[in-house]
Amino acid sequence: LDASAATSCFGQLAKLCEKRGIFLFAAGVLPRVECMLRSHEVSLKFEEEVEWKQSILLNEDKQNGKLILFETLFEALEFSERLLIQSKSRHGHENLMRSDASQLNSHLIDADSSHHKLTYIFTNILREELSEDEKSLIDGIGPYYEETTFRGGEPIFQKDTHPDAFYIVLKGAVAVPRDRKRSEKIANPKVLSSSNLMELSLSSSNLMAIGDDDTSLISSFHNVGGIFGYCDFLLKRQRTFHAYASGDATVVARFTSQSLETMKRDDWPLYVIVQNLLLQASLMDLANCTCHN
Repeated sequence: LDASAATSCFGQLAKLCEKRGIFLFAAGVLPRVECMLRSHEVSLKFEEEVEWKQSILLNEDKQNGKLILFETLFEALEFSERLLIQSKSRHGHENLMRSDASQLNSHLIDADSSHHKLTYIFTNILREELSEDEKSLIDGIGPYYEETTFRGGEPIFQKDTHPDAFYIVLKGAVAVPRDRKRSEKIANPKVLSSSNLMELSLSSSNLMAIGDDDTSLISSFHNVGGIFGYCDFLLKRQRTFHAYASGDATVVARFTSQSLETMKRDDWPLYVIVQNLLLQASLMDLANCTCHN
């Protein structure tokens, strides 16, 4: 890489990206190339770059028309991931996990609602106003999923089983217990509702308990409109957690791989909306991750 290539190729590319609101990152740059890029102002000086990275993560939207350098690919990917989450949360949604459950419930139980119940759930999760054409597409989603009703404490799926579907909560709530140290199944679990334990929990995750003497905590609680089971489903790996109905008459929408393949073949625009839904659900999980390891 010489000076001419640095400015005419990478420099021009960075400026084109800036005009379109795109950040251009590079990772694992060789020392000689890094020196060339920084000395010819294709990239920022090291101190300036550190300052820019800090400011951009403080919601200061600053395009600079430069090629931003990272030491490793993983560092660049993590930074990009944080920016993606930040861009989704910036537009009037300070907490991506917080949804208007009361409004959702009113739509779902209102027999005179003008749209399919999943249309309201999709709108709530996607965090944007759908066009009438898009709403009409979702209104026709009926043939591509099945509704299943569960009793309180009944397993929706078990850990280490085949991920044949992902689910959306239509009524009630679903509890996901923390991973247990031993692998035996939970027999006759007693699942407490989030309302019973709200005053016992200091966090928004509404931790619950399963069992009497042998108690384990719930790691997450999916209310109406919650999507779960999609990560293992998309990655085609064995289930990594259990999921239980938290109360009687819990209703979930079940989307199987076969139904999605049919949707992809017969109704591509609707399939794209569903994929966007799963992407947004992933961002919500990432934005609210409390892992420290």
